[in-house]
Amino acid sequence: MTVASANLATVAVGTVSPATTNVNAGTTNYTIWSSQLSVGTRSVNLMHVSYKVIGSIPQNAFANIKLFLNGTQIATASGIDSNGLINFDVPGGVAVQTGSATLEVRADVISGSNRTFSLSLQNAADMIVVDSNYGVNVAATGIPATTGTVTISQGTVSVSVDPNFGVSTVPGGASGVIVSQFALKAYGEDMKISYLTVTPSINVDNVTLYANNAQVGSVYNYTGTALTFSLGSSLTIPAGTTVILVVKADTKSSGNNIATGTISVALSAPANNAQGMSSLQLATVPSGTVNGPSLTITSGALTVAPDPNFSSQSIVANTSNQKIGSYVLQAGSGEPLNVTNLNVALGGSFPVTSLSNLYTSVNGVNATPINPATNNNFPVSFVLATSSSQTVGIYADIGSMGTIANTNNPTDPAATTTAAANGTVATGTVTVSGTMTASTSTSVTVNGYPSTYITGGSDTTTTVATALAGAVNSNTNVNGTVSASATGGVITISAKVAGTAGNSVTLTATSSGAIVLTPSAGTLLGGTANATQVMTVTPGASNVAVGNVFSVTINSTTVNYTATVATVANVTAGLASAINGNSTLSSVVTASNQSTYVRVTANASGTAGAFTITATATNGSQSASGSTIQTTLTVAATGKISNSSANSSAVAGQISTLGSGSLNTPTLVSDSPVSQFVVGGSTNNPVADYNFVSNNGSSVITEMDFTVTSASTTVTSVSVGGQSASVVGSTSTVTGLSISVPMTYAGMNVPVSVNYNTVGLGGIPSNQTATVTLTTVKYNSGNTSLTLTPSVAANAMTLVSSKPTVTLGGTQFPNGTGPKMVNGQVLIAQVYVGADSHGPVNLEHLPISVSATGASTTISSSANNLVVKDDSNGQTLTTTNAGLGVAIGGNGTDAVAFTGGYQIQAGQSKTFDIYATVSGVSGSSGTTSVTSKLGSASLLTWDDVNGGTSGNGITGSLIYNYPTNTLTVSN
Repeated sequence: MTVASANLATVAVGTVSPATTNVNAGTTNYTIWSSQLSVGTRSVNLMHVSYKVIGSIPQNAFANIKLFLNGTQIATASGIDSNGLINFDVPGGVAVQTGSATLEVRADVISGSNRTFSLSLQNAADMIVVDSNYGVNVAATGIPATTGTVTISQGTVSVSVDPNFGVSTVPGGASGVIVSQFALKAYGEDMKISYLTVTPSINVDNVTLYANNAQVGSVYNYTGTALTFSLGSSLTIPAGTTVILVVKADTKSSGNNIATGTISVALSAPANNAQGMSSLQLATVPSGTVNGPSLTITSGALTVAPDPNFSSQSIVANTSNQKIGSYVLQAGSGEPLNVTNLNVALGGSFPVTSLSNLYTSVNGVNATPINPATNNNFPVSFVLATSSSQTVGIYADIGSMGTIANTNNPTDPAATTTAAANGTVATGTVTVSGTMTASTSTSVTVNGYPSTYITGGSDTTTTVATALAGAVNSNTNVNGTVSASATGGVITISAKVAGTAGNSVTLTATSSGAIVLTPSAGTLLGGTANATQVMTVTPGASNVAVGNVFSVTINSTTVNYTATVATVANVTAGLASAINGNSTLSSVVTASNQSTYVRVTANASGTAGAFTITATATNGSQSASGSTIQTTLTVAATGKISNSSANSSAVAGQISTLGSGSLNTPTLVSDSPVSQFVVGGSTNNPVADYNFVSNNGSSVITEMDFTVTSASTTVTSVSVGGQSASVVGSTSTVTGLSISVPMTYAGMNVPVSVNYNTVGLGGIPSNQTATVTLTTVKYNSGNTSLTLTPSVAANAMTLVSSKPTVTLGGTQFPNGTGPKMVNGQVLIAQVYVGADSHGPVNLEHLPISVSATGASTTISSSANNLVVKDDSNGQTLTTTNAGLGVAIGGNGTDAVAFTGGYQIQAGQSKTFDIYATVSGVSGSSGTTSVTSKLGSASLLTWDDVNGGTSGNGITGSLIYNYPTNTLTVSN
């Protein structure tokens, strides 16, 4: 036997600290033992350390005793045990690497004033370290390792604001309110505090101190002088223990409530107010002023707001128990609130007299309904806890809509006038002068037409002027336009009609010899037009209300217009139309709408068109449709602690607008049954799903009428909303309904089902089409009965005694892929055909559509080139086909005809395997293929055996879920 030797790791404990020293009681995280460990050869695992406490300190001198390696905590000790040991177990051990490592013990020094201690690692067995390679214990050297003697100084007390005092507000006017809270912790020894000084920031009554919930000292009112409390022996703090000191006061001054502001408390002390119970040494606690937090003084705060979960709404007249308002009451953080009264004011344009049974609801408790007035009080009694909320609902019965008399008292529309006036005629003159000679031609020309006079031997300027005036008046070319007169030797030409048109009449004069004719100008001058009377009628912008009556009287003829919209533009348009539409007035004036006023213009100019006008406005009435109800809530409350008022202001709530609920024309929902074959005699067969939308309020459908269009009695009854009605003739009237349609964008879907007549022997012929059309809907909105007359047809259904189902694919085509394709006869499709359980079907034609891929793959066209076999036994069935041909990369369609038809019994099914001869299959695997699908459903034909349609060939167009998938075979 050979005994091997091992070179184990080494551990040496170096110099220990602390040396002989003092430590203040209350020192935290104090190092009570520390040394450098030297580890050689390889790392070791530290598993356990025990220290002997030597000296006079009590067993509870330390707290939070922890073991650290290189500054990292690795273990915790529960304290000094009964043997005076501090033991550390390191679960699983901790690795100490080769080289130098610091091992230390830290603790809070909480008691033992005037006592001493040292820590000693006395025996090698007190430190268990294990060689990391060999797993055996290693005996440390340098042991024993003992600190110097440490003396704990006299006791101390730390004073701070209690971290658990999280209050930020206090109620005003309250008694015994905690206004500050401090934490006092003794270290080293029990400490007795004999005096404390308290200084509030404002004057308050009944300042009191409590230590651990027991009153210490007397009660004082603070009026500006610091309060010193004599505590005697009532406040002694054991070493290592924390005492909570509470300062209470009334938030009152000289008995008067303090409603607002802030309060804080400063804690201080006279010198030497504390003494260590072991050392008998005096100390000042706290050593300086400790300021408590600033607290806001609040009275009970109440916030009232409209409930965000209840919106303004449209409601219907003649409805009971209608919610017309909802509010949220929120208490502040200062104190709870006693809520004592809810005042509900009713506003809006809907008369209060049309409401009844008004009540409030709080947390499921309803007030006694009352006959409402404008203001209504509801006494209540409930408490709102601080920072909590409560919802208040307001309900009433809504009466008949009717009409509402207006009360806005509109003023008469203002009228302004541009007066009528006659115009003046244009005039011109021709002056006769010179030497009068006989046989001289003189002429006055008006508008190019001359009027001539040949003078005589005795003429004077006067006789010439008179003669020429007479010639103008006799000239038929101009005497309709002008007239002439003469005075002395002056001829005056005047337009016959006043106005500016006369200014365009030309005037010239000619003569020969010594006679001179001088015109005043080349045209007549001075003509002015007649002034046309114009008046404006302007309604007052603030006085227009729906239903107000506006009247205009022109020359004693009056027209009226009743406002339909509360705008001036509505009134001006209505009055203008009324004036122009009155035959008496339209012959005198013309009115034009100017949006903000009406312009009234005389048809005739001048004084001949003069007219008089007056305008009035009076209150009318309007339908309550569109009128509103709005509640306003005022809440009375008091602070539960302070008893101070916390009433809310008046808060306006949601607006409820009255209207008559009306149903839109229903629509056929997209997922209503599509046109298809249905089996005769079936009951509760869905035929339609109608969507109804109600506007301006909810509606309740009470009756629905349907018309059935068909060649015979295909539908026997119609069911909707839990009610049924027979079809009489072609009509079914379903009464006794109570289908509520809420006022939502989505509306309400209403399904309709029918019972079908039997088909076949003793019933109606097969293949009859039935269409159900909704034609009348009667409904109530409130207490108003209304009728809607839509014409919305359901999808047409075709009645048969039985019907086929068709599926493409089978066991040989898993996932749509069939057997491998080769040159020759290939299975290209499987078709499943089933008969309804109500009777057999006779399959006549089965269409197939085929496409080919690949460089040379084809199916040659020839008559009867498709082979159909019974999948269950492989038997070839007797069929014919015209010849399916598929060119390279092309497609083709053909229909297999079953000779004499293939009958499938009721509730049975048959799978048909269809084969075709394929050529040109070549290339690597998967490069060529043939893909099949069913041909158009219209090419599939079948007979309804019990329906008596044998040989008639019903097409498969209405087979439900006719397959569109494909099947593929490839090389």
